[in-house]
Amino acid sequence: MKKILFCLIIFCIFATNGWGQTSVRVYPKTSFVGITKSTDTYNKQSIDKDPKTFFIGYDQSKNMWGRGYLEFDISQIPANAKIESATLQLTSKIDFSSNFNGKIQIYQCQPVSDANETLFYILKGSGEPALSPILNKEGDGISITSEFFKAIVRDRRGMNMYLSINHVDESKKIKLGGSQNELYIDIVYKLEDTTNPPTHVTYEKKINILGPTKLNINSIVEFRVELKDFYTMTVPKWIIDEKYFEIESTRREENIHIIKLRTKNIPTKNTFIKYRGYYSTWTSTTYYNGYLETSITPSFTVRDDKEFIVCKDNDVMFSIGDITSDVSVYWETGHKMNLVSGQGTPNAIFTGLLDGRESIKATITYDGQEYILNHNKIWIGVPDRGTNVIDTKPNDYFSSIKIGYHDDYVESHEWLNLPSLYTSQRRNATMYIASKHIINAGGLNLAVDRTNKCGTTRFYWNLTVNGKSGEPPREKSIIKTDIENISSPVSIRVFSFTTGLVLYQKKNVIDFNIQNTSLKEGIYIVETTDAAGKVTTEKVQKNRQ
Repeated sequence: MKKILFCLIIFCIFATNGWGQTSVRVYPKTSFVGITKSTDTYNKQSIDKDPKTFFIGYDQSKNMWGRGYLEFDISQIPANAKIESATLQLTSKIDFSSNFNGKIQIYQCQPVSDANETLFYILKGSGEPALSPILNKEGDGISITSEFFKAIVRDRRGMNMYLSINHVDESKKIKLGGSQNELYIDIVYKLEDTTNPPTHVTYEKKINILGPTKLNINSIVEFRVELKDFYTMTVPKWIIDEKYFEIESTRREENIHIIKLRTKNIPTKNTFIKYRGYYSTWTSTTYYNGYLETSITPSFTVRDDKEFIVCKDNDVMFSIGDITSDVSVYWETGHKMNLVSGQGTPNAIFTGLLDGRESIKATITYDGQEYILNHNKIWIGVPDRGTNVIDTKPNDYFSSIKIGYHDDYVESHEWLNLPSLYTSQRRNATMYIASKHIINAGGLNLAVDRTNKCGTTRFYWNLTVNGKSGEPPREKSIIKTDIENISSPVSIRVFSFTTGLVLYQKKNVIDFNIQNTSLKEGIYIVETTDAAGKVTTEKVQKNRQ
């Protein structure tokens, strides 16, 4: 009886030792095992359906890159479990790929749930890999472990574990199998003493948010934080004041988390950007806290309520755009306008006094700073004579006269008293007066009406045309079919014989033949100008081709 009792005690001890060590096999989440990139298009990889495969590296046939993501639920492992072993099973598939290479790296990473540029970058991994498998040929399988990998499993007890897979050489490719006999983790653990279970500890760390503190409305700006440890596993979390900001995008570059914001059209002297990234294990959570105060300044501009043309004795309001109530404005102007009301406020009313150009200066005091704005394009009253351009060719039997205006405060021009010998064209507020025939010497009287919203003013032009009277010499009446004797580079202009308009021009010409141009058949005036400025004109006929 004593021998039987002794044997039972020994059996119980061995049975207890055997039950104290537990083996579990964990399979990854099948709906999302990686991201593919093709140009700027990102898609999820999945092993939900046959053939249950995904690839890492570069697929030449599809011009596509792939990176892997494995999410394992190990919440069934108790917090007091001692990890005896942890082994990852990988299996490559036969793909007959010409750029096969089985060297890959596996990193711990943060949770990933979508396919985009930022998350594809996260799956690249950084720092020390947890595992560096090498599958020598297609169809190989491998069970691999490391102390670092065991430590990751230990830290994620009772939670989910996230791994990224990247190719050592992303110009190469490997296809991995995802069926239950090809991809899994085997974990062996033993329960430790539960008399003093581990407690969960929270750590708070301060970090700096880098970025500008004074912003403008309706602008794009970036802020960033730099993490020095656990940055591949840290989940970024940005907190913004949605009254003043909109998120354009977020991304990460190695150990830097970046957010791009657009400021709204609302100025403020005090708003903020917060960062509260975190990294969690079963026993601890570390928070990285950043805070940056910012202000958003209005985009100050001087605006008028109509246009920049102000009629005499009429009132016009000028205002500071994108303004808030807590601002002071000192208005100044010259002697052609008078400030009626609004000094010290964002809106001021002026009246026009004298014809001519005028300007307004606004000195703005906002948030302790001064901003000076000038509005220089103000015209008072009806148009004046304006800025003219006169171009004549007085020593030629065929010539033209150009009179032009370049004033932006004139809405229209109308030329009057044009002799029947002349025609007019408008080119960007410039009038060209060209002869239909030879310009004779003598006077030419023209008039122009210049109009804006304040009225019309008429101005007269008395021009003396220094042309040559009478008929041109006989040799000038000869119609040629080509230009001869060009011995050095010249500039050539071809005029319409009937309208005087320039139809063709070219510089640095040595050999010119009008028959080789795209001009229609007919008679033209060809003007040549040599390097010394000597001008010669000839009648030339373009024949039917």
